[in-house]
Amino acid sequence: MKYLSQEILDFTSNNITDDFSVWDSTKTYILETDDTNLTDDSVVRYGHYYYRSLVNDNLNFNPVDYENIKWVKWGVSNRYAMIDLASGTKSVLNDNIVIEFERNLIDTLTLGYFKASKIVVEHLENGTVLSDYTQTFTYSANDTVLDYWDYFYDVYSVSVDRALKVDIPYIGDTIKITLYTETTTNEAYIGYLVGGHSVDMGDTLYGVNFSFNSFAIKETDDFGTLNIIKRNVQDLVDFETIIDTGTLPELKREVKKIYNDIVVFIVDDSDNDVLENLLTLGVIENASIVLNDPVKSVMTWSIIESI
Repeated sequence: MKYLSQEILDFTSNNITDDFSVWDSTKTYILETDDTNLTDDSVVRYGHYYYRSLVNDNLNFNPVDYENIKWVKWGVSNRYAMIDLASGTKSVLNDNIVIEFERNLIDTLTLGYFKASKIVVEHLENGTVLSDYTQTFTYSANDTVLDYWDYFYDVYSVSVDRALKVDIPYIGDTIKITLYTETTTNEAYIGYLVGGHSVDMGDTLYGVNFSFNSFAIKETDDFGTLNIIKRNVQDLVDFETIIDTGTLPELKREVKKIYNDIVVFIVDDSDNDVLENLLTLGVIENASIVLNDPVKSVMTWSIIESI
């Protein structure tokens, strides 16, 4: 198992459109009360988030400095939703998504909850693509077609909300990612993109347990009819890793360092495409270490997804 802290804090290039314009200190903003017809007159993008005006005659009041006074943070922007460390938000575009960012010390990328027909990862040095290192991942609606029977009878499906881990070679100064639209909807989206320096936390043992925590509201009326208001469903993951006892002090420090941080857990860090590396963007709910003997020790993990 490895974990990955977010090191992508901004983009050098991003073609994703935003729903609202960037805050302008010379423009007077107003309060709009119709939540379904908000405009640039009352909602702005400032940094990575949308802010909504709480008052009329809102002129030259910085949304961050006057948050909950003149403005309220209304949500993450479409351009930056992929790097906001919440798996429930998405960056969406009715076209190919193309982004670039500085490589720095990134050696691993994880992409979660995405929809695309193809993902291309390119590595650039001073603006020039190092084509020998380009990495391409393709996705098809026919992924489940394995024989003639499947070809004729399998339901045409479009798999969405996939996950992908990409090992990054130690070359270049910029990384460029292109998500090509899914062909039937002409849309691409991505829930989270986390890049950083991966840290090894031992070998995952079989017996990984997946469960779910639903935030839906379920109510039964006087006639016994069940009404469900759907909300997010959160992943809960429990597993164990085995480590060399000699590394125990260092691993204890690593666990304490990220205990209250949102990171990506690469539960299966092998090249097993079928399992999609069992990626979870979340936080440690519980972690403990059992000292078995002078050679090997076991760490138990409980992870809750960040939604």
